[in-house]
Amino acid sequence: MTLTRYEHILQQNNITLNPAQAEILIALTKLDDSIDLVMDKGLLSAILPKSSSMKGIYIYGTFGTGKSMLMDLFYDNLEIDKKQKVHFNAFMLEVHAYLHKMRKENKKDIDFLVHVAKYIANQYKVLCIDELQIDDIADAMIVGKLFRELLKQQVILIITSNFAADELYPDGLQRDSFIPFIELMQEQMQVIKMNHNHDYRIKKLKSVETVYFIYQEVMDSERFILDSFIKLTNDSKPVNMLLNVDGREMLCPITAQDCTVFTFDQLCRSPLASNDYITICQEFNVIILAEIPELSSEDHNEAKRFISFIDTVYDLRKILICSAKTDIESIYKSGKWNFEFKRTISRLHEMQSKEYLES
Repeated sequence: MTLTRYEHILQQNNITLNPAQAEILIALTKLDDSIDLVMDKGLLSAILPKSSSMKGIYIYGTFGTGKSMLMDLFYDNLEIDKKQKVHFNAFMLEVHAYLHKMRKENKKDIDFLVHVAKYIANQYKVLCIDELQIDDIADAMIVGKLFRELLKQQVILIITSNFAADELYPDGLQRDSFIPFIELMQEQMQVIKMNHNHDYRIKKLKSVETVYFIYQEVMDSERFILDSFIKLTNDSKPVNMLLNVDGREMLCPITAQDCTVFTFDQLCRSPLASNDYITICQEFNVIILAEIPELSSEDHNEAKRFISFIDTVYDLRKILICSAKTDIESIYKSGKWNFEFKRTISRLHEMQSKEYLES
């Protein structure tokens, strides 16, 4: 897709790029053009030979600077079917599950990670991985070999991270064995730093009247939610989105950019579980939850799901905007999960703080 077309889409969504973001968009446009030629010819090696340095893009920079937004823009407008976009944590869960399945099947005479890489390469020509972060030796060893094999299989990788490539897995056990992968990535992928330290999420949040709105009438809640969504998404057109959770589809009815809107009933009165909440938080950075009621002592299931949802949002450090019928302490005053809910109360208060929002 041409740069002009990308710019037109940004204009439709009232998004203006800073110079650092514009540089990344140009790189993504060139990659998009290469992929179009590849799919037309059906010969990936003709366009991206093994010696080519353009086997993908690694984008890094601080929080909230638009890395994921640009990746989403690229992915959503990439006109091929064999593509996948996934949060790094979700990707690693799938890899670990696949490796466990292979070990259970007692397949001894094959290299598991090479097999996984070939499986992924058969499924996808373009793999977008958001928020790469290496925290332990198991992931470091898996990522190092798996990504090396994916590049060999000519899978185009677009990766975002808060860390420069040579800052991944710092001071980790056996880091020396991880360094060759870092060098390979620097050689074969275009590495771009997001040279901008302004967090647009914080700027947008300052335009929202509060992150926890207590309403008297439902129409007031609807007004607050709509106003917050407009400000947080630059008045982008809302669309629905289907997320894959363990092989089933979950509908996100209102989404735009990295923001989504749910009602309390949709998230906590429906039979959802922690995997649903994790998937939502891995896809979106800002979650708006409308119409939190005052729960009765009989609302055991609703209280339990709400506790799980808040724990997930808190643990993954996402931004939560709420409209509620009552103050935080009065959401669930008594019942089966009253003790556990005290942690939820504490976290809801903390999630409104400047320190949390800037973390």
